[in-house]
Amino acid sequence: MNDQVLTNAYNIHKETKIPSVYGKNTLTFTSTGNNANIILSSEASYFMDITNEINDQCKSKRPVLVFFETIGDLENYHKSPAAQQNKHRTKILTEKETETSKVNLIRLATSANTITLLTKEYGRGIDFIVYDKTVNDAGGPHVIQTFFSHNISEEIQIKGRTARQGGKGSYSMVLLSSKLEALLILPTGPDSVEYMVNNKEYGTVLNKMRAQFSNNKRGSLSLQVGSCMPQHEMSLNFINALTNKDINKCYEHLNNFNKCPENYLVTADTKVLVLMDATGSMSSCITNTKNAVGEMFKRARKVLETANFRSIFEIQFAVYRNYNAPIDMIIEWSEWTSDPTVLYAFIDKIQPRYGMGNEAVEIGLWHVNREMEYDSKSPINRIVLIGDQPPNTLEEVKYRREKNRGENYWMEKKLGPATTYLDQLDLIKQKNKDIIINSFYLNGNNAEKVFTEIAESTGGKCQSLDVTDVSIAADKLLEDIAKNILDAINKNSKTLPEGHLVGIYNQLFKAYDK
Repeated sequence: MNDQVLTNAYNIHKETKIPSVYGKNTLTFTSTGNNANIILSSEASYFMDITNEINDQCKSKRPVLVFFETIGDLENYHKSPAAQQNKHRTKILTEKETETSKVNLIRLATSANTITLLTKEYGRGIDFIVYDKTVNDAGGPHVIQTFFSHNISEEIQIKGRTARQGGKGSYSMVLLSSKLEALLILPTGPDSVEYMVNNKEYGTVLNKMRAQFSNNKRGSLSLQVGSCMPQHEMSLNFINALTNKDINKCYEHLNNFNKCPENYLVTADTKVLVLMDATGSMSSCITNTKNAVGEMFKRARKVLETANFRSIFEIQFAVYRNYNAPIDMIIEWSEWTSDPTVLYAFIDKIQPRYGMGNEAVEIGLWHVNREMEYDSKSPINRIVLIGDQPPNTLEEVKYRREKNRGENYWMEKKLGPATTYLDQLDLIKQKNKDIIINSFYLNGNNAEKVFTEIAESTGGKCQSLDVTDVSIAADKLLEDIAKNILDAINKNSKTLPEGHLVGIYNQLFKAYDK
């Protein structure tokens, strides 16, 4: 957690550092230098690379512990052809096991020539004790981590499952290169997969990009904590009222806590749909959005209060991915709401994954059309499109649908026939000629041209969105969305001067417009 958050929000000013009681760590790596213990794999070779690394370490009859990020990842590997050659000596340890089974599997995991597949939950706090002296003489247990931890403390903990209490052990990583997009490590460009492979700089780049990701996450966390402070203060005041047996204050607090929303059973006069790419490379942006959503509503309502203008607005968040995702993940959406906690809960469960280069922007726009058909009496006024890759071409749509589960799957799941972003964009404009799409593309990516075309075709604007500048990334994102809400309300009012509400926003809050 951000040191500043701990100090300012939680009033923690003292820290204690405790050294290890076991002396020098004897952990070794399978290679040295910037490439230490790292194997970078493609989709095609990933499972086989894991098996080859297992086999290399088992040559001297050592036990191998293989850690996976999720149960699904573990099961996919275990079912793969690459894992079958070792199936007779492979054990599986997940959260599904009974307590008795867990104890037995943990004890057996350090037996000679044993392979244990584990989820990352067992990378912390579990003591894998070596009982066999021949195992320690052979080099101790070997740990393979099959994913890159976004938090370095998790990686340290997983490493710590071997070479324990002065014993021997070693560690390596086998990483799927496409999953590194979550850290903004793209296939090509500076600090990319291509750069790491060509320059043999795996560890340096991975640690650099992880540090940037962590800094960005800390910045958005500070914003989230700040937006929670009013509710925190209200809770403390309520506790004080209870402690002091102040019945009137208790009633007042309970009324505030349980106040019915002002738009309960009332139709919203302004609706804004935020449509976002949720593939791996958008991880940072999704985190920032989640942590900014409460402050976003707070600022929008403060502007309306200052303007003495009453508006009931609703927001929906929708995320799109690509055709390698199943039907329930290629497009996901929240309910229409004026409650930021509902949107926070929706974004919190979104897993950034299933990227394939150009993304399914066309499915995001297809969803917009479907929403417009469901409630034509309460039209969508504004669409905010955020992404880092252009839409699929028609050829890509057809190929990817057929390759991933087959065309019949997508038709049966009511996604409809292959479509393009242009087809869906035309339908949106036919349904509502006044709708505006404002688009934001992440810096350093190639979505600018098409996102500009999409925005300008509706009279909207396209802007870059820099998520790498950790000092302002979260605040800039919330500002962009909040201003879109206010501008949509402004235009929908028919009475307010143009730009009036955004102007008030700029007066009340620090603006990042150049």
